[in-house]
Amino acid sequence: VKDPSSSTRNVVHVLVVLLLLLQGSTGMSDEEISRMRNKVKDMFDHGYSGYMRHAFPHDELQPLTCQGMETWGSYSLTLIDALDTLVVVGEVEEF
Repeated sequence: VKDPSSSTRNVVHVLVVLLLLLQGSTGMSDEEISRMRNKVKDMFDHGYSGYMRHAFPHDELQPLTCQGMETWGSYSLTLIDALDTLVVVGEVEEF
């Protein structure tokens, strides 16, 4: 069984990469790009704030129970994994 929190992070990372690729595309209007950028940021903020509220300093958030769990020795792995995304979505102060 695949870890759902890992899947969520992967989806957010893929969306961020796709959004960055779309910025150079001429097939979308500036308004569409802005709307998609905001949607990706909102999705990231939802997952990140959920982890910080319910699971920090544990490694991961269990999405069904909203509890933290240790998977690799209590290193706050979700937080470490999210650091680059914080910068990409413009949350430099949180970084």
